[in-house]
Amino acid sequence: MSVLTNFLGSILKFIYESLQGLGNEPANISYYAIALILMALLQKLLTMPLTLKGTKNAQRGAELNPQVEAIRKKYANDPATANKKIMDLYKDNNYNPASGCLPMLIPLIIIFAMLNVIRNPGNYMFSDPEQIHRIATNFFWIPDLRNADKVIYGLPLIYAVSMVAYSSIMQQPATDEKMQSMNMMMKFMMPIMMFFFSRHWPAGLILYWATNNICEIVIRSLLKVFAKKKEETAS
Repeated sequence: MSVLTNFLGSILKFIYESLQGLGNEPANISYYAIALILMALLQKLLTMPLTLKGTKNAQRGAELNPQVEAIRKKYANDPATANKKIMDLYKDNNYNPASGCLPMLIPLIIIFAMLNVIRNPGNYMFSDPEQIHRIATNFFWIPDLRNADKVIYGLPLIYAVSMVAYSSIMQQPATDEKMQSMNMMMKFMMPIMMFFFSRHWPAGLILYWATNNICEIVIRSLLKVFAKKKEETAS
């Protein structure tokens, strides 16, 4: 993880120094804030193939889900047979449920590595750790992204709302009331919890995470639009 953290820190430094070369820094948003946003965009761009693979895998699983539920109902009293029938169904359709884990795991590792970079930017962006104290780190209403957003809790709120929107896009339709209730709980409880937690975390970290979520929402929404148009054309 330390190798990845140092690598990501050097990329963030490169982005920041490239922005410095553009000229005068905007008063309302620092180059450091812009660098964090661009870093999140770059991550999404590089992991796009994994996103596409994960989306296709999820769509395939959703298509097979009605057949899976039918098997479970038919063999409700025989779980062993039900599991075997489901595995046979997956095999016949060249579907592997575990293949959806890797596209989720790699971006998660990158996000956790970036957590260390943003918590200690001076250690990973500059040869002199004190240099981070000599640059602008503001973001509109936030005077210093190294500290928590204590003004209006704007970034934690944006982050929480983006989590709700992301959950709305990613959640599959519930097959029963119990699953529907669980989906609703996950959709709102986790964002509420993260809102209260993130009020005490560095605002730069929340800016990075919120940008990640917003990018993911845009990408997933576009993929759904294209998939729908493809279905309409095929029909």
